[in-house]
Formats: sequence, C-alpha cells, structure tokens
Amino acid sequence: ERPETELPSVMAALGNGDPVTVKHKLNGYLGLVSTQGSGELRCYSKAGPSLYADEFERLLIEHLTSVGKVDEFTDWLQRKRVTLSFEVLSPADPHIVSDGLGVVLLDALANAERMVILDKVADEAAELFGFRRPKTEVISGEKEVLAAIEAARASDTEGAVFRNNATGYMVKVKSDSYSSWKRLRSSLNNAIDKDRKSLHSVNVEPREDEERALLNDITRKVGFVLTQFLTVTVAGSLTVDIPRLRAALESE
Repeated sequence: ERPETELPSVMAALGNGDPVTVKHKLNGYLGLVSTQGSGELRCYSKAGPSLYADEFERLLIEHLTSVGKVDEFTDWLQRKRVTLSFEVLSPADPHIVSDGLGVVLLDALANAERMVILDKVADEAAELFGFRRPKTEVISGEKEVLAAIEAARASDTEGAVFRNNATGYMVKVKSDSYSSWKRLRSSLNNAIDKDRKSLHSVNVEPREDEERALLNDITRKVGFVLTQFLTVTVAGSLTVDIPRLRAALESE
C-alpha cells in the first residue's frame, strides 16, 4: 500500500539473512494491558479507553478468572514493567475470518518510549497464565522469506506479520482472499448505507413496512452478490470480480 511496503523494499529489509519471525495474523482487534500507579490493570484498544477496550478487559478477566490468577497476573505485570498486546476475538465484533473467541497473546513490550519487544517475557506470560499464542516460526534468508510471503498471500487466513528480529522492522502481509473479501464488504456496506440514508432522508420515523422493505432489499443484494460475483475456480477457491461488483452495486 506504500512504497516502503512494496515487495522490493520488504525483501531488502527482511531477506538480508537476519532472523525473521513470522506470526500468523489473527482476525480481531488490538488490546493492550499494563498497570499504572498503585498496580491497577489498565486495558486499552488502539483508540485508548473505549467500548472495545471494555470488551477486551471483560474477555481478559474472564480468562484469568478461569485459571484463578487475576491477582497474580496483576502483580506479575507490575513487577515486569511491561505492556502485553493481544488479539481480541469477541463474539460482539465479528470479522471476515473466524479465529475462535477470547484473547490471544501477541507480544510483551517494554514500558519505554522506544518500542522494545521482549519475546522471553511473552513466553513466560503464556506459560504462567495459559494464554493462547498465534502460530509462529523463525526463518532466515531471501528464499525462505519470499516463500513465507507467498504462503501468507495464498492462505485462507488474514495473513501474517513479519519482524526482522535484529532491526525491529515489521510488516503485515494480507492474504489475497482476505483482501478481496474486505473490498467486497466495503462495497456492500456502501450500498446498504446509501439505502439507509435514502430511507431516513425525511424527518419522520420509518414505518415498519419500510424497514421490512429495506431488509428485503439488502437480502436481495446479498443474494445478487453470491450468485453473480463469486466464482469457484478449478482449485476450489473463491474469486471475486470486485470492479464489476462495485459498478453493479453503485448502479443499484
């Protein structure tokens, strides 16, 4: 999406022989937990304190309660002076790829101005508190890195996160199927939003039959998408004609 994340730039940063960690990218949202002041847990999403952060805290406490280690976790986090990052998989926040539910531990980050990832501390947290971890491998060299990038793009997951362990350089590689479905979702949501704005353009509450008509129209468009724009290839995978789909939805 940017010049520094085009393949030649990525290969220059990752394919130089340094050890590279490849981590499966789960399809959720980011949760961060640390302790402040007297040692009370503080949970955040990328937006800071938010409803997403509240849901992350609920799922985190639910897990720690199930293993009977809420207080022990808080004390450990205070002693280590780190922030733990998680992928949050909530039933209230469905995503394109299903990776289960709960909180998945990603990294331990030193509480410092410069980002320092502490792999051994994250391993310790996972062992002590029973956190699930994403599938991870360490590779090295141009050939292995290129093969891993191609595998991430061809997968049926969201993709993978690559990190040069020596320099700290990180890049996310999205799978082709995930990117296609995300574009498809955006096009469909735009069409639905256009209908909702049209329905609510007058200053009266929509009648029940108007709401039902809107839902029926949305259902029709979803069916139209499924029948007209999804093609099963010889290999058994799905392909989406995004430009034709977008044009059709806009015409609707």
